[in-house]
Amino acid sequence: MTRALLTRIAAERRVPLVVIGTILAGNLLAFFLVVRPLMQQSTGAAHRAEVAAHARADAERELAQAKQLVAGAEDAQQALAAFYTKVLPPDLVGARRMTYAKLPALADKSGVTYTRRTMDLAAPKKDEHLTEMKIRMQLHGEYANLRAFIDALERAPEFLVINDIALTDANGSGELTLTINLSTYVRQAAHGS
Repeated sequence: MTRALLTRIAAERRVPLVVIGTILAGNLLAFFLVVRPLMQQSTGAAHRAEVAAHARADAERELAQAKQLVAGAEDAQQALAAFYTKVLPPDLVGARRMTYAKLPALADKSGVTYTRRTMDLAAPKKDEHLTEMKIRMQLHGEYANLRAFIDALERAPEFLVINDIALTDANGSGELTLTINLSTYVRQAAHGS
């Protein structure tokens, strides 16, 4: 199109073009003054809603973790109570009875000679719930039998902890001497401390 044609169209159709221009200017003005600010508010509200949804999900996850922690603590308390009542000797007499007869019987069953045993109760500590009972045993026998004794001791249902083992061949005869230090624990309230 040529410039002259455009000028002629503009002159002949001035009123409709002014009306269309005015409507277009009004639409642009309404868009920038009304619609665009509402869009920005809507976008801001949507962003705030998304942030709030993430915060809620985080809070729900933390609540679930806290509930699991509480349940875990309760399970640990129950397991500890079961350990105290079912695994540990009930009192000092029970601990002595458990070790006095069972350890020599394990030695006999394993084919080793039990020669000496000492027991010592550690001094009770004020802020602790358990007191250690230390046992020191000396046994003689062949290596395989001593090893069988240690294996039987580790597999025994009684709660005994092996603290130290010393194996010596003092006389050169092939018979070895095993010195073993054990511990078991007794609840302090159970033996009056």
